[in-house]
Amino acid sequence: MTIHTTDQPTTDDLDQLRAALRAFNQSVTGLSTYHQIYIKAENKHKELIGGIYGKIAWQWLYIDLLWVHPEYRQAGLGKTLMQAIEKEANARDIFAYYVSTASFQAPVFYQKMGYQICGEIKDLPPGYTTYYLKKQDLAFN
Repeated sequence: MTIHTTDQPTTDDLDQLRAALRAFNQSVTGLSTYHQIYIKAENKHKELIGGIYGKIAWQWLYIDLLWVHPEYRQAGLGKTLMQAIEKEANARDIFAYYVSTASFQAPVFYQKMGYQICGEIKDLPPGYTTYYLKKQDLAFN
């Protein structure tokens, strides 16, 4: 056996690792659905002003990235992006969602969107708290 360490793994390295883990997970859970969803908002100059990226696995949507340009915050764009990704997940029969966010980011925003805190880690990053939130649309289950 040989152990290799790198701070710049290749796409092939990560794809191989992901495929091996997914094969194991499927052998245990019987679930094999993995999808990605990316939605972006652009201004009239085709510049990115907001975007959201999520991954579907095990019949849940994980919201991995959500960003809105500072000039467009408080204008409803974040809410629009959240609603759009949840709608896209619903079209794939996914009605449960989760996200993590730091205390200096957007925990209150997610709570306003119907997400409930289900966990937290203090001092991640140091001096702040990372929250884990979930939302299940029970009307569809």
